[in-house]
Amino acid sequence: MDLEKAMQFMLEHQARHDAAIQQLDETVKGLAETAMKHDDQIATLADLVGRLAQAEIRIVERLGTLSDRVDAFIVVVEKYIEGHGNGQKGR
Repeated sequence: MDLEKAMQFMLEHQARHDAAIQQLDETVKGLAETAMKHDDQIATLADLVGRLAQAEIRIVERLGTLSDRVDAFIVVVEKYIEGHGNGQKGR
């Protein structure tokens, strides 16, 4: 009888163990799928950050050009004001 009880215990234990392993396999599979999705999202985010950095570089370059033009305009306006500040009337 003790042998039958031991066998029954071992079979029940093995069944619980198999169920736990199956559940772990499903969990690992789900985690792997989630990780793959995150990998795709990270790649997309990295691409967007790269594009944003390139756009920022272009903006800085354009602001530099705009700043140069504003400086040149200021020089022209200052010369215009100086020319009209000595008593001459504008036309």
